[in-house]
Amino acid sequence: MTTQVQKTPVLPTFKQSLNLVQNLLGTSIGAITYLRMLFPEENYKDTSLNGLAIKSLRRDYSFEADELIDWIEHGVYDALEKRYLKTMVFFIFYDPSDPCNIIESYTFSFSYPSERQMHVSFHMDDHQVYALKTKDEIMKATSEMLRRLLVLTQTLKPLPESAYISIRLFYYDEVTPSDYEPPCFRPESSGEQLFFPYQPEKIRIGDVLTPFHAVNLQIRTATDSLISRSGKSALPGSSGSRFAHDHDEEWFSSGDSSGSHNDPVTTMTQWIT
Repeated sequence: MTTQVQKTPVLPTFKQSLNLVQNLLGTSIGAITYLRMLFPEENYKDTSLNGLAIKSLRRDYSFEADELIDWIEHGVYDALEKRYLKTMVFFIFYDPSDPCNIIESYTFSFSYPSERQMHVSFHMDDHQVYALKTKDEIMKATSEMLRRLLVLTQTLKPLPESAYISIRLFYYDEVTPSDYEPPCFRPESSGEQLFFPYQPEKIRIGDVLTPFHAVNLQIRTATDSLISRSGKSALPGSSGSRFAHDHDEEWFSSGDSSGSHNDPVTTMTQWIT
């Protein structure tokens, strides 16, 4: 008679899950800015995640990059740690006088399963690829999501030579104090909805879920429409109609105060041209 000892899967703790989600978010933003050629090479350092080579932002090489890192590490991470954050929209726009008229957005959506909902899975193209139970499997799913982001971002058309960025945060109103603002952010005052001047292409990157956090990432880009047949850049809003972010996404505000908080970052940062 033989006895086999069954190995118990090692699930991440809340702190480990939070660190994983924060690292995924920070790494994704660094990879996006690198692949979209938004900062000079010296602003980046070589890192790796489960064997995946990635460029990540580093401090003390430009004011613009340092400010973006502050937005993420001091502002977004605070809202994420408090479990207030519902959606983060990292977006790029052309005209500083019209910041809601955007040409590209990266939408990170977050949810926080209860302790009874210990369901962990990874999805791609609306299909569940495999169920995740251990820390190693979650790290593998994170690598797959980043790899997909890297591949798809490289297929996007170039951005205009001069562009600006901002971040807008949306919260779970039922748990978020009405006066809460994370560091580096302020209440959105205009009430204007983000929109694209042309119908954007929508790319779903995927989802990563842990026992404590769930992250979804989507890309929308209208850069294809910014190049006219003559090969010259077309000014956003010069033709076509306003295309808002999908209204069937409950997190997106239509401009009133119900449903979510709208919080763009304090200042707009111009990309390096």
